[in-house]
Amino acid sequence: MQKNYKLLTSLKGVGLVVASQIIYHTGNFTRFDNWRAFSSYCGTAPFAHESGTSIHRRKQCHYLGDRKMKSLLSMASVSAIQHDSELRLYYQRKLAEGKDKMVAINNVRNKLIARAFAVVKRGTPYVELQKFAA
Repeated sequence: MQKNYKLLTSLKGVGLVVASQIIYHTGNFTRFDNWRAFSSYCGTAPFAHESGTSIHRRKQCHYLGDRKMKSLLSMASVSAIQHDSELRLYYQRKLAEGKDKMVAINNVRNKLIARAFAVVKRGTPYVELQKFAA
C-alpha cells in the first residue's frame, strides 16, 4: 500500500487525500481490472443518450457515480491543469476544439485516472516527458 501511495503522489495534482481515496476505493488496485471501470464507478465516464433515430442528446456522466470521489478528482484535475504543463496543453487544446469547460475538465479527470492506473501497473513513478523534449 505504501508503494502505491508513493507512486500515486508522483502525479501532479494527486496528494495525500486523493491518493488515499483512490487506494481505498480500488482496494489497493485489486477491485477494478482497468481504469475505465474505475472511471465508470466514479461517474466520470460519459454515456451516450440515444434512442433510435429520434433522440440524440449530448453524452453525460451517470448520476449514480461516487460523488465524493468525483469531486476529489475534479479538484485534483484543476490543480493538475495549473501545475502540469502536459495537462494544461491538453485542456487548452480541448477548449480550442470547442468543448465545454466541464467536458474538458472531465477529460483531464479521466487522464488522471488512467495515469494513476498506469503508474501502479508499471511500478515506476510518473515522469513528465515534456521536460526532456528538445
